[in-house]
Amino acid sequence: MKRIFIIFIFAGFMSALFSDINQIRKVLAKDDFEQAAILLENELQTQPDNIELRRLLGYSQKEMGKITAAISSYEKILELKPDDYDARLALARLYFQNNQIELSEKYFEMISDNDSTDVEAYLGLAEIEKKREHFERAIYFYKSALKYLPQYFPALFDLAQVYIYSDQLDSAIATYKKILSFDDTWAEAWAGIGKILWWKDRPFEALGYYKKALVLDPTNKEIIAGIEQVKNDLKWRISAKSFYIREKEEDYEIKSKNQKFAVAKRISDKLDFSLNGFVQFGEKTETATNNIIKKMYDSNSLNIRFKIFRNNELHLNFGGSFSDSTVSVINGNWKCSVKWKQFLFENNFGVGNEYFHHWEKVRRNYLENKLSIKWKKFVLNNFYQTGKVEKNWIWNKTVKNENPFVTYDFNLNYRVFPLPKIKIGINHTFIDYQYDSTLYYTPSNRHINGFETSLYYPFKPFYLYSAVYGEIDNNNDAGWRLDLEAGYEFSRFSLALSFSDFKNPYYESNSLSLIFGGNF
Repeated sequence: MKRIFIIFIFAGFMSALFSDINQIRKVLAKDDFEQAAILLENELQTQPDNIELRRLLGYSQKEMGKITAAISSYEKILELKPDDYDARLALARLYFQNNQIELSEKYFEMISDNDSTDVEAYLGLAEIEKKREHFERAIYFYKSALKYLPQYFPALFDLAQVYIYSDQLDSAIATYKKILSFDDTWAEAWAGIGKILWWKDRPFEALGYYKKALVLDPTNKEIIAGIEQVKNDLKWRISAKSFYIREKEEDYEIKSKNQKFAVAKRISDKLDFSLNGFVQFGEKTETATNNIIKKMYDSNSLNIRFKIFRNNELHLNFGGSFSDSTVSVINGNWKCSVKWKQFLFENNFGVGNEYFHHWEKVRRNYLENKLSIKWKKFVLNNFYQTGKVEKNWIWNKTVKNENPFVTYDFNLNYRVFPLPKIKIGINHTFIDYQYDSTLYYTPSNRHINGFETSLYYPFKPFYLYSAVYGEIDNNNDAGWRLDLEAGYEFSRFSLALSFSDFKNPYYESNSLSLIFGGNF
């Protein structure tokens, strides 16, 4: 009889307990987390070791934004039950939300160590590595999660984004295509491929993917904006630059009003062209005699770009001058790029002939190569050029001869901040002409070391740019340059005003420019 009575009392107690929990669940179902937390705290005063009540309290506190209190509730659960999976997972997520990354990582790793197939742990660790910008580690964890849930679309989209962040655009495209192989109704995947192809300078192909995305989601503003952006690139591009420049060397000073203009059009993803014009109205004063020469000079050219095959381009440029009745430029450039792990190599090899100083009718042949290596926030640029100035006056106009020359430049810059984009850099330049000439600048065995810092700050639709450069050469002669620009950029139109000032013991110049561009 006594045993029956105890069982009866226990059953009544359990019935009351479940009744209270059910009441709390009804309150939670109404999203009244504050009332639920009050009821749970009251219950825990009599049942402090009830894990289920603490779990509900932690959840309520999290939903109210009381992250510290929620963490305390879940930690209490682990004191009562150290291997509780839900508490570990909740703590890992809460610590991540609270920006306590090391503690978040600790709990995700505890889950993963206990079960190497746990997808939630891998996804959490991937988010941590993404936040740290350790993109290769993030990719590893996303792939680990997808090994067990290959069609988990949120993880596939996140993986594609990390590939984009780490500039692995081909891998991002492959990931979006994998999503479409599982389900081809994902408009975001079609649009994602379209955006990347646009970045890769393949607007015609990009437009096809964007159009498929728009069929699936016709009211998506981001997709509509992407299509307009690509279509804008396929229109005629008109640009113009009006500028005043003053240049001064030891033997002369030139003041000129200049106008550049260009019309460009994409024919396909592999072919585009531009027609370029330049007109100068100049006044040259010879220092020794004070003689003033006025001249109008023009140069007009056709530039054609072919994409030969993947990551390889050929640029051809042909131009002439009506005012001087001569060919002003003939050159060709082969550009190629190679991606290896986190390194991007870009090379540009060129040969040509140019009418580079029209005041004295001076022409030169040249061969040049520029190599750029990008790694994370660093960019290393190397430039080398050699050639001959065609036969003309040397040695103070006492004899005519060809003038061989060589120049190279090494520049290393580092991006300090992404926004505003602040860069610092160091530079070394070497210039050497075999003979001295009064017709054009002919330094001999000149080594120049320089330091540069620049700032680019966009606040759409406007932007500001500034750069300061200082240098000193092997003769301890110093120089400096200041560049300032402010502009307005919209989808079809851009306008900018720029100022530049440069000075060293051999040459000085300053200019003021108005720059316009638009697609029509």
